[in-house]
Amino acid sequence: MTAGELTTKLNELRDSQKLKNQTVEFVLNTKKYYLADKKVSPNRLRLEVSRKNYHTLSFDELSSWLHVVDQNEPVTLIDIDSGKEAEVGELFCTQMYLELAAKEEA
Repeated sequence: MTAGELTTKLNELRDSQKLKNQTVEFVLNTKKYYLADKKVSPNRLRLEVSRKNYHTLSFDELSSWLHVVDQNEPVTLIDIDSGKEAEVGELFCTQMYLELAAKEEA
């Protein structure tokens, strides 16, 4: 999913009032991860995640990063503990969480 596609989906959730105060979390393959660090530049949004670190991320923080990166660039997750990396492919919104999900290709 590109930064532009993610921005569009987030705006749709916000406009439909489904997006309120959810915490942003990450799923890589089938495991939940939390933000450890980020690399944001005009040509990259790379979210470094870990199962060992619990750092909450707000929608506003994520949204501000999406405005910096080129909208055609993919949003990627990297597990800093194993080195696994994958592009975000899905977005799930529950009452408590906004999950960005990625699946490593075999």
